[in-house]
Amino acid sequence: MKEISCGTRRWLHVACILFSSVAMIIAAEPGGNLPAAPRFSVRDINNRLVSIDTLIARGPLIVDFWATWCAPCMAEFRAIEKLVKKYGDKNLTVLAVSEDGPSEAAKVKQTVRMKKWPFIVVMDNGRSIAQKFNVTALPALFLIGSDGKIRMHTRGFVPGDEAKLEEELREITADK
Repeated sequence: MKEISCGTRRWLHVACILFSSVAMIIAAEPGGNLPAAPRFSVRDINNRLVSIDTLIARGPLIVDFWATWCAPCMAEFRAIEKLVKKYGDKNLTVLAVSEDGPSEAAKVKQTVRMKKWPFIVVMDNGRSIAQKFNVTALPALFLIGSDGKIRMHTRGFVPGDEAKLEEELREITADK
């Protein structure tokens, strides 16, 4: 797998800062055509195989692209943790996709262990998953319903964005 170059890392860092101050929330229009989530399988940081199809079959899935150096990503995860506790009985799963390079694997594992996140964490070495989701800035969040359709997509994070995410979660879990 190819490691992220220093120049690319700087670009992602700048994009992270820019988009953190101007978060974009894209929700599907009621009755509109919802795009299908890209399919993939990957090993998590504990070397277990993770399939998006298996996660979607359990219930709503949040796929969140992040990096250890991204402050807005950490703020977003604090908000998501609260939603996981609130919607745990609805089988909400979070797949945290790290955009840190392969040389940062130990730092990612240390961060996850220290924060005790209730998420499945994977490394996106080579950015293949980010490319499938067309991720251009961090954090990038995708809410996927159990039908496999992307219900909501956000780029960047500002406090309060979690309210829209919770509204969408309420809607897709109302009949469960």
